[in-house]
Amino acid sequence: MKCAFILADLMVALGRDPYHAACTEMWLMVMIIAPVLVLAPYLLCCWDEYMRAENARRRAARKRRMERFVK
Repeated sequence: MKCAFILADLMVALGRDPYHAACTEMWLMVMIIAPVLVLAPYLLCCWDEYMRAENARRRAARKRRMERFVK
């Protein structure tokens, strides 16, 4: 069995057989990459909401400074 990624190749180099190295790597990908793909849209929405609030806060502060200097 050909190993596809670096982790499986490293495991084979350290003495693990290719089949079990590929299985271990596949499960590692499932446990790490799948949650990232599922959570990415949620995290993007949270970041967008935070940045919108931050921009509104900055605009309000700039407006207050401008009003203070106009008087």
